[in-house]
Amino acid sequence: MNFSKKKWFWAGILIALLNPVFSGFIIAAFYLSEPELKKEGIIIAIVSILWGALSFYILKQTFPLVNFGF
Repeated sequence: MNFSKKKWFWAGILIALLNPVFSGFIIAAFYLSEPELKKEGIIIAIVSILWGALSFYILKQTFPLVNFGF
């Protein structure tokens, strides 16, 4: 992986961690549309999904009166 791909990969991971639901999925979809970035796109999509699920779980545990539909 050259420097440019590596830079965009880590930018995608950072975006997925900061806002997993929208930005992470958008970046993952962009990466998956590029043939040479498919592997990185899958990783970013997985990070987005896992971080999003974990953040909803933490919110539900922290604020038990809020119903997130679980």
